[in-house]
Amino acid sequence: MATTETVTVGPLNLDLPRFAGGMKWIGVFGVIGVIGTGITLAGAFGGNQDAWFSYQAAFAFWTATAVGGLILLAAHHAANAKWPTAIRRPMEAVAGAMPVMLVLGIPLLLPNALSAIYPWYHPEKFDAELLHHFHGHKELYLAPGVYYVRQAIYWVVFLLATEVILSWSKKLDEVGGHEFIRKTRSFSAGMLPFIILAVTWAGFDWLMSLTPFWQSTIFGAYYGAGGFLAAIAIVTIACLATRSDRSMFGYWMTKHHQHNLGKLLLAFVSFWAYIGFSQLLLVWIGNLPEEVPYYWIRLKTGWLPMSTFLIFGHFALPFVLLVPRTVKLMPRLLMAIAIWVLFVCMVDVYWMVLPALHEDGPHYSLYNFTAFLGVGGIAAAFAIFRLRGRYLVPVKDPYLVDSLQYLQPH
Repeated sequence: MATTETVTVGPLNLDLPRFAGGMKWIGVFGVIGVIGTGITLAGAFGGNQDAWFSYQAAFAFWTATAVGGLILLAAHHAANAKWPTAIRRPMEAVAGAMPVMLVLGIPLLLPNALSAIYPWYHPEKFDAELLHHFHGHKELYLAPGVYYVRQAIYWVVFLLATEVILSWSKKLDEVGGHEFIRKTRSFSAGMLPFIILAVTWAGFDWLMSLTPFWQSTIFGAYYGAGGFLAAIAIVTIACLATRSDRSMFGYWMTKHHQHNLGKLLLAFVSFWAYIGFSQLLLVWIGNLPEEVPYYWIRLKTGWLPMSTFLIFGHFALPFVLLVPRTVKLMPRLLMAIAIWVLFVCMVDVYWMVLPALHEDGPHYSLYNFTAFLGVGGIAAAFAIFRLRGRYLVPVKDPYLVDSLQYLQPH
């Protein structure tokens, strides 16, 4: 049973309990996660390439989402933005899945995985012309030893940023005041460039190198934009789903917070489309033999329906729905849109990964679903578990009153 404590926040006296629930959802997500991940990895280590590629796609999607939550959280602190304070916990929860994502990524570092997923792991299999292009800086960059060093750098950045920000958030819950606010603001501002660079280069390594002779300097931004959008969608879903419980963050979300979340969804649906179109346009104009095949496979084969679906489902539909102010103020409709956006972000990552295995078109497999649910289930269970014992509203944050009294500028 949770103990209710009365906490004074400016003119407010909030009798809020520390979060002691969530065990039902931890159990549900945990069971789904273990079963899904177990089935996928059993198939992968049994030599099934579909399983390896599905696991890679699921890992890339959920990790990008966790990093997106971290960027959203760090940007909130770095900008000294007061309005998101009341709904900061779901941002922390999304970012808080980072340690378990590292654990889930370990199988993808094993020789079995690298051999099954990445052509560059066996360059001796390239024909003479491709091998000629591979020699030089690309051969060095994709050497397994150098690859491992980069993975270590990415995870040091992700984990350092996540754990420092979350640890100071916990201390703020205990002591209040401005000290940890100032520390977190300075640290977040300093770490944001490194986080963004790390997720950009991780996109190059995890996804772009699936086709090692294709390259795009925009690709990392495209990958990161999708993860950031997915994180916003999850925060929106979490807030809207918990509006009826006073001890939960969603209860304290005002219509002004909700409107801002809707505007963030609209902004980054548009940003994703801008980055994606820019990449396609540059490849189209360049018309280079080593760049064209990436889009040729996705636009001239059985992948065309999925490509068309992404244009309309990932951009056109949510964009049109989110433009009206009234839609962003309708909780059920906004939640449905956020769920849809999360789904199409997942489809987008699968669209980046699976054509590297099946160039002729989609070959749907059970592993596509078990991997997504497995990795996502474990991440969700871990994220909820980390919230236990904490206030789900940052009651001692000096900016909470400002957040609760926030009004949309007109």
